[in-house]
Amino acid sequence: MQAEIIKIESLKLIGIKTTLRARAGEPKNMSVIPALWAQLGSVIPKIGNRLNHKRYAIITGDLPDNEQGFCEYYALAAVSDYSNVPEELLKYEITEGKLVKFVHQGFPQTICVTAGKAFFEWLPTSGESIAKNAELFIYDEGYDRNNPDASFEYCLFLN
Repeated sequence: MQAEIIKIESLKLIGIKTTLRARAGEPKNMSVIPALWAQLGSVIPKIGNRLNHKRYAIITGDLPDNEQGFCEYYALAAVSDYSNVPEELLKYEITEGKLVKFVHQGFPQTICVTAGKAFFEWLPTSGESIAKNAELFIYDEGYDRNNPDASFEYCLFLN
């Protein structure tokens, strides 16, 4: 599995979030994710200042070595600025920093394989450390979650 450390500039995102887990020890409710993307998909075409056609997801509070009771999922799109953001969408900004990027191929339900390799194989030997309890997923335009050959980027925020 190839890891690529990249610098990221500030990225302004807008979207919708939901709670996947409200208390420690509960399983995550991943079944709500497709509906969240459908909801965002109905609003995004109205956004005139969208930067690209990628889709971004962030999961907070769920890193393997630091699982928290509260876990949220954000479905997001990049914009050039926060003007004219519809009321139903939230703002989420990724500040300038460093990421490690892995490419995950396969169904999104199998991301635990890529994440496990990132945390338990790559991270201990990399000399790097995690900056925040969040995972970033980047989906190119046309990504099909039902295609076993589809791929997306899985990123972790580094110090």
